[in-house]
Amino acid sequence: TRTTSYANMASFYEEKYGIEPHFRGYIKSYQQCLGFVIQTFFLRYLLSASGGEKRAACVGAVVMALATLCEVYASFNVFALCVCPLIAASVG
Repeated sequence: TRTTSYANMASFYEEKYGIEPHFRGYIKSYQQCLGFVIQTFFLRYLLSASGGEKRAACVGAVVMALATLCEVYASFNVFALCVCPLIAASVG
């Protein structure tokens, strides 16, 4: 298995933020809830504000890259309050 695979992200969060294994489920649920809320209530507005689907895909890729860079240096609070919503918005 590659070290960048999705299965290893759980251990990344455990090591980076010092969280317990059961706490990962709360983080995953939080990320999924954010994604649901953004897709349900804000996706139409985000698409129209970005100028269409193609442009939204480009904006989403840039936001995802920035969120990933922020995640490298972020504390857990910054991760939960900034990085997770950015990722949910860019994936949505």
